Order: sequence, then structure tokens, then C-alpha cells
Amino acid sequence: MLALNTSAYPNIRRINAAVWSAATGLRFAPHSPGDWGTSLRDSPGPDGGEVMALSLFDILARAGWDRAEFLKCDIEGAELQVFSAAGGMIGPLVDCCAIELHELAAPGCGAAVAASFDDADFDHRRSGEYDVYARRIIGGDHPPPAIVHVLRPTAGLRQIGLGNVPAEAWGYYLFDGVSCQLNAMPHPGPAAELTTALDFSGQRAFDCEIMVENPLGHGVTFDVAAGERRRWTLPTEELRGSLHVGLTTQMAAGTPTNHQNRAYWLDPRFR
Repeated sequence: MLALNTSAYPNIRRINAAVWSAATGLRFAPHSPGDWGTSLRDSPGPDGGEVMALSLFDILARAGWDRAEFLKCDIEGAELQVFSAAGGMIGPLVDCCAIELHELAAPGCGAAVAASFDDADFDHRRSGEYDVYARRIIGGDHPPPAIVHVLRPTAGLRQIGLGNVPAEAWGYYLFDGVSCQLNAMPHPGPAAELTTALDFSGQRAFDCEIMVENPLGHGVTFDVAAGERRRWTLPTEELRGSLHVGLTTQMAAGTPTNHQNRAYWLDPRFR
């Protein structure tokens, strides 16, 4: 129906997926209303569920945008998962959000949404069924902080430290200028770690893609299956000043060997 209703507008891009706290699989939940009130639930397990889900950060990345001017949200209670998991990171990425809250289906969703929009920056009012959060000053003197790449310095060189990395040639290397391969020691050995110092100016989220390319199918503890590549976004507190950052990779429990276990950190960065 979405494709039919928007087929006359070539500037509209459609994504056949649910919006959730992270990229995952979901199942339809039992519900009493008609099809206009469908709810979804997490579906852990090997089959991946009935519906693909993406986070708001995944959707922005697919569009090639670093922010959105207008966010309209009516997702039958899933706003609790979307806004709670974002940890206050959605507000800095939008200029206006119109959202219908479903407190009966998802108690606490209103508080989770309100926590994302600082009263100093947003005006909050009701419009029919919707809570509307509109930025008081758009643009102006408060641009979002610059992206800080973990592995690519802004200028010159960046010193890094390595710990518990296998001595073999495949234990660690940089590629593409912004990504690295970091192999784990055999379980239950300590985590392989890359550390470096970064200068922050208000960034509030860690963002990267992760992948394990392993023909033996063994996992590592950042929980990505062999051959799978997915985006990982982790909200943080507001980061300022010079701080040490570590990327760690560790074999999952029960894995017998780290042979050919290539764990990739693809453009890890803070924004």
C-alpha cells in the first residue's frame, strides 16, 4: 500500500521494514484492533522473524543523511524501544518530531520520548493526537559536533596501542584508512584490544559497522554471525576533552579455535 500510495512521487524512498531499537527480526504480536493497529515484538532465534527491523540511525545511514528536518512517528507503542535505546541521541538529529504516544500499550514511552528533547532547545506542544517537539532555533550558532573517526586522524598521525593480539600476520591490520581487522585470542583468553586517545567536542554516540568473516562459523562477543555485516550504534554521555577509547574483540564462549576468525571494525567513529 505504501508503494502504491507514493508511486507518483519519485523523490520518496520507501524501506520495507519496521523501525526498532536496532537492526533485528520481529514477529507480529497478538492485537485486538484491525490492521491499522499492528504491533510487533522481538524475535530472537535463527529464523530472524517475520519482519526486518532497522533503527532510526540505520535508516538515516541508508538515506545518506546525518540528520532529519521532520520525523513523524506513529508506531503503536514501539516508540518505547526506539527512544529508550537511543539514550537521548534522537533529539540532536531532528528539527521537528511529531509523535503519537501509546502509554497504555507501552507504559513509560512518553517519558522516554521527552528525555530525548531538551527543554532548552525544543518547544513542546500538543496537536490533536500528536506530541510535537519543534526546535526553537534551527541552524544558528549550534551546529552538531564533527564526526571523530577512531582510526583516521583529522591531520597527521594518531598513535594506537595493541594488547592481547595474536602474533601472526593476520592478528591485526588497518585497511581503507578507516577500518581494521582485530583477531581474538582463543577462548577463554583475554580480549584483543586497540586503544587510542581522541579529542571530543560534544559527540554523543559511537557508530560503526561490524562483521565476522569466518568460514568455520565461530562467533565473537559483539554478537554478529559469521558472514553477517550490520551497523552498531551505541549512545554515550556527552563526550568532551581528550579521552582514551578502546575497541575489543573476544571469542564467544564454547568456540574451540580462533583460526581464520577475522573480526572487522568498519569505520568506527563518534558523532
